Amino acid sequence: MSTGSYSKITQGLFTGPTGRELGKRPAEVRELFVYLLCSPLRSNFGLYQVSIEDMALHTGRTEEDVEAALFELGVLEAVSYNRASGWVFVHEMAHVQYDTPLKPQDFKCKMARKFYRQLPKGCPFLARWWDRYVADFSLDDEGGEKRWGAGEEQVEVPTDDGERFDIADDFALVPQSPEALPAKTESAVADILARHCQRYSDTFPGKKYNVVNGKDGKILKDLIGIHGAAAVDECDRALFARRATDPFIGRSDCSIGALQYHFNRLQQPPARALSPASQQNVDTVTRFVERASSESEPPY
Repeated sequence: MSTGSYSKITQGLFTGPTGRELGKRPAEVRELFVYLLCSPLRSNFGLYQVSIEDMALHTGRTEEDVEAALFELGVLEAVSYNRASGWVFVHEMAHVQYDTPLKPQDFKCKMARKFYRQLPKGCPFLARWWDRYVADFSLDDEGGEKRWGAGEEQVEVPTDDGERFDIADDFALVPQSPEALPAKTESAVADILARHCQRYSDTFPGKKYNVVNGKDGKILKDLIGIHGAAAVDECDRALFARRATDPFIGRSDCSIGALQYHFNRLQQPPARALSPASQQNVDTVTRFVERASSESEPPY
């Protein structure tokens, strides 16, 4: 389907990998995803500003429903949203709209480079958008360079013991060796939950964290059983520590669900961190090879 303003939705929305996962989610999650693809405020490059209030107004849902749907879309790695700035990044939207990858001489590559140069420094997804589309749109042609948005700089945060870690590593330094895994205990869950709530109240004064003991307790039990109580507590502490250097970290980024999300993404820590330039090259080649060998059906 295509509208006069060149907004395209493919059959992959229902049959692609993201579409199949969306079919397992509540209706408001699917509705919000379609809204983000067709929003009157959208950019076809998939990176634009829209407030939760606008999303709720346009879809007829409550703000709480919108926030819950955004979290689900984040777990699916389909959408990233920054509440403080209102920027949303629909990860594969530009790919679907422009049928990427494109040849470097395609005029749409020039459009993409111009779009990227005009994005403000306050956009928190500058580096992530570049990493996803640098090969698809030949962004590095004509002297194009990767930029970092607000909160994306690779800064270090001091830990309690004086050591330092890179927040860009997504807690890769959290210990996960099987030898460090203690048995699951109710007391460990209660202790970690209590420290989590204290960190929450210290980080967001005046905001009370509504802890659902049954749901959050089960998540913590599972995480402790896999990674150990010490690792879970350290990861939770590191999650809140990022707020000290990144004011765009919101309350939803410090929930038990977010803690689970980070552990799910972290399977094995890297043996050695690559330099930003080397990592960019690896990511670009990997994406190009994967897309060249994948099915022709769009991701959604």
